[in-house]
This record gives sequence, structure tokens and C-alpha cells, in this order.
Amino acid sequence: VTVGEEGFWAGDSPNEYANPTWWAKAMGQDFRRNHLPESIDFATIHIWPDTWGRPEDSFQKSWILAHIREAEEELGKPLLLEEFGKSIESVDETEERNQVYRSVHQLVEDSVRQNRALKGSLFWNWESNLLRNPGDYEVDAEDSTFRLIKDHAARMKKIQSEASAFSCDDIFGTPGVAAFSAPK
Repeated sequence: VTVGEEGFWAGDSPNEYANPTWWAKAMGQDFRRNHLPESIDFATIHIWPDTWGRPEDSFQKSWILAHIREAEEELGKPLLLEEFGKSIESVDETEERNQVYRSVHQLVEDSVRQNRALKGSLFWNWESNLLRNPGDYEVDAEDSTFRLIKDHAARMKKIQSEASAFSCDDIFGTPGVAAFSAPK
């Protein structure tokens, strides 16, 4: 069970500085408070470089890393990058989108290899050529971006096959705390 949110911090949060823009603190979210209840099994975030007006790779990395730290240090729960994508207006911008995907995939793979909190990512969204709208976040099976996604999935499968799971009690010594994987 999770809440499914952008991952913004409220105005009184010590992490408010990490929000993508000034309006984020007023959106009714607080990443830590929303994910803290024991009934929440894992934390989620989104990242929308275009919608948030934060296309720079450095922001995207710092956004994800700040949430990894808080998921580990404050929540003791796994983290899922539940939605991410890059809007493109034309096929000429595909490489820009590919760079966003490469960067996210690398952060996820590194986190899993290092037994950090970030355990996976879900891209937004898979469409067919019949439904595509320029300027949206769609990825088609014919796009080079889709090849990146397939390659990432294969690498994640390999990384997971080389890891073994701890019991839910092994991470922080607290019964019922979310399970992480450790290298064999």
C-alpha cells in the first residue's frame, strides 16, 4: 500500500528547499508525513522535468537522491519512482527524452546494486502510434526510448537475480519494516 504522490515537501518541512518550484509546498503533500504511517508499505515519487520547468539533469538527480535519503533515514521504507517521463514535441527531441531515461535508469540500478531505498521506476506512458499526441509523454514500442526501457528491465532482472532478500526484520531490527535486498 502506498499513497502515490509527486513527493513534494510542505512549507514547514526541512526538505522544502528540494521542491522543484515555489508552488510545490502548497500542493497539500508532505513526502515524509504522508509516507510515515505504518500502514504505508513503500514511498513513491514522480518527476516531471517539463511540467515542473526543471529540465536540468542535476535537479532530477538531486530530487531522487533527496528522496532516497529520506526514505532510508526517516521512513525506513523502499522507494519507487512511480511516474517519470519527458515530453517531446517531435522525433527530433527523442535524444533529450532518452537522456532523461538513461539518467533515471542509472540511478535506479545503482540504488538496487548498493541496497539503497530506490527499488524501481515506472515510466509514463506506453502508447500506440494510433493514439499519439505531440507534446505528450508517450513512448511507442518503435521508439529508441522503448529499447532503453527494455534494456533497463533486463539489467534490473540480472541485478535482482544476483541479490538475496533479507527478512522484513533484518534492516533496522524492527519487526515488519520493509524488506530490502542485499548482494549475495
